[in-house]
Amino acid sequence: TCMLTLDITAPDGRKVFTKRQKTRLDGRPVVIPFSIADPQLWSPSSPALYRVTASIGEETVTDSVTVRTGFRNIQVTTGFRSIAAPPAGGFAINGIRIPIHGVTLYHDNAISGGAVLAQDYDADLQQIRDLGANALRSAVMPHAQYLYDRCDEQGLLVWVDSPLHR
Repeated sequence: TCMLTLDITAPDGRKVFTKRQKTRLDGRPVVIPFSIADPQLWSPSSPALYRVTASIGEETVTDSVTVRTGFRNIQVTTGFRSIAAPPAGGFAINGIRIPIHGVTLYHDNAISGGAVLAQDYDADLQQIRDLGANALRSAVMPHAQYLYDRCDEQGLLVWVDSPLHR
């Protein structure tokens, strides 16, 4: 048993949720329900990211992990009315239809080969933005977490090919 603390911080730095509870860490998931009144929603034009930190320890923190996430409502609908009419469906974030213009990003480049560094990802993302793309497909398997963090910050949509096959 230990003291578990969950803190959620808004994009502007305000703490919007805190909960401390005694928890038994026995390999089963720990569930802490929460809600945030009127959250600032993530979108490509306004990539608002919250910080979620889980820590353990009574008097002092003995371990912690922090992730950043955006709250959003994603809808994908289909709607084929006729060949002459445009489709009624599409991809929407927070109720706003977003046309997706994307590229595929592989795990190497001409300069560093397969050892892609942070500056390589930054250069790739700049090129992707210069092309006018708002999405990227991470081909074959996941990239480094650095890339996905930058995509979240820059409002880029990402599709990751799952490396898991049955």
